[in-house]
Amino acid sequence: TGLFDRPSATLKLHEEWKRAHRFHQPLSLLLLDMGFASSLSDVDRRTAVAEAAGVFLNECRDIDVLARFSPDVFLLLLPGTGSEGARVLADRIVQSLRERLQGRVAANPAGGLATVPSADVPDRRSFVAVAEACLKHAQAAGAGGVKSSWQ
Repeated sequence: TGLFDRPSATLKLHEEWKRAHRFHQPLSLLLLDMGFASSLSDVDRRTAVAEAAGVFLNECRDIDVLARFSPDVFLLLLPGTGSEGARVLADRIVQSLRERLQGRVAANPAGGLATVPSADVPDRRSFVAVAEACLKHAQAAGAGGVKSSWQ
């Protein structure tokens, strides 16, 4: 996919967390599950993942960190991006994925979005946990889309 893997993403998350706190800048984290149908073949899954990576690379800035967090979940770390900007990007990515995969692959993208600084997020692990909880909430809703920690 040309994206970081989970260990590299963990290192970048640590670096960006420290940078955001040092310079008092916002940092947003989007966890995006592609929501592939379980019946999807390996070939179709690989093709769809490559398409998704193309969407991420097209929509994101050079300073954003894009990674494959798990087989169907991607991590997008957005330095210097507050909650409003992160939400706009997340919604745009989900819409682009739906348009690009429509009619070819059964997918229902869902995302969980967290932004710091926040009183609810005291450390880096909590940051990821909040984004994961938001992702689970979005998945449980069944319609895909993005849920954020401030909703």
